[in-house]
Amino acid sequence: MPDAEDKIEIDIWDAHKDYLRSVLIGMTRDIDLADDLLQETYLRMHDKFYTIRSQNPRAWLVTVARNLFLNHKRSSRPHAPFEDDVQDSGEVWPGSSRHIDLVSLNQAITGLSRSLRSALILRHYGGLNYAEIADQLSCSQTTARQRVWRALCQLRQALLTTKLEAVEMQCCHLNGEKLLDYLYQILSKEEIEGIEGHLSGCLKCKKDVEGLKEIVRSLDVAEHAHKFVRIDELDRDGVPRLYMWACLDNGSDVEVSDWSFTADKEILLEYVRFHGEEISPRVTGETDGQFDYDVHSSTPIEPGESIGLLLVARPRTPLPEYCAQDLGQGRWRYSLKGWPNARMEWLSVVSVRLPEGARMLSTDPPATQVRSGLSTTVLWKKLLTPTEEGREVSRGSQFEGTVEYQL
Repeated sequence: MPDAEDKIEIDIWDAHKDYLRSVLIGMTRDIDLADDLLQETYLRMHDKFYTIRSQNPRAWLVTVARNLFLNHKRSSRPHAPFEDDVQDSGEVWPGSSRHIDLVSLNQAITGLSRSLRSALILRHYGGLNYAEIADQLSCSQTTARQRVWRALCQLRQALLTTKLEAVEMQCCHLNGEKLLDYLYQILSKEEIEGIEGHLSGCLKCKKDVEGLKEIVRSLDVAEHAHKFVRIDELDRDGVPRLYMWACLDNGSDVEVSDWSFTADKEILLEYVRFHGEEISPRVTGETDGQFDYDVHSSTPIEPGESIGLLLVARPRTPLPEYCAQDLGQGRWRYSLKGWPNARMEWLSVVSVRLPEGARMLSTDPPATQVRSGLSTTVLWKKLLTPTEEGREVSRGSQFEGTVEYQL
């Protein structure tokens, strides 16, 4: 039997782990990474339990989890090599994110041609390689690479605080293709060392690279405006818990603090995060089977600003239209639909986490990625195209997926 100290530790963890998991999924937008960080958080709590006794346990755990996530993000950032150089230099290179506000960045992305914008979104927010980008955009791999490079250069040019410096690389030692692979760290160790050796002695190239590097860093901040993420986590009865992120724009010319949205009345909202705050939405009415909700932010939303909304929800009752279908003999089928986007291209990342111990049998369409462990996660990554007056422009404007599995 556990001693008194162990029991207190277990009780604290049991009281907060579900909340902490929702927070981590909200941070990472990746259920597998969230579970890994949750386990790391528990190990940190176990090792440092003597420090938690005199503090607010939930706040302490959330701080540890957030720090673990930030450490993971730093270690996995594809464009990390110059991080320390930028901070230590005290200089602001042309195109620095210190001069780039989110509104200007989103306007610059919108100003790209559709072909350039689509390639950039798939590469930067989807992590797709050039073969995968070429497949989705029906072009060659060379064309896909060139489009990403041209998109970054045009963003840097649009966001420069001065137009005195050229965007294109002028040095014969570096070309756009090689530099692009360097920015996203898909070169060999020897190639990376060779480029960094050149940059250490070429101030012109270093300034050019730093400007592009800052654009890449700034794109991370704008992710929520160009990437839709949905995670459906199934239990052994086929009932999903839904994690959904949405982007909301303040299209008015005044700042606002209140927002409204609707959700199916058969869906119970368990956790809502709006503009970086945990909130309790207020039901204001009901229309055609939908509840109308109001949310309030303590921080006003500026004109043109895009903000994120995270919803964690589940069906109030296991209705067939929301749950996996039992096909008999341990076989199950789960179907889901995405939504058309009325603004511009964005990346849709839809994941289905199967119950622990389930074996995936098939997916339609074919999954972009399947992760296997204690549980299996199926992912689809697809570029969604805009709609016009509520009608689909192409098949890509709405996503439908099905996964069959064995329990």
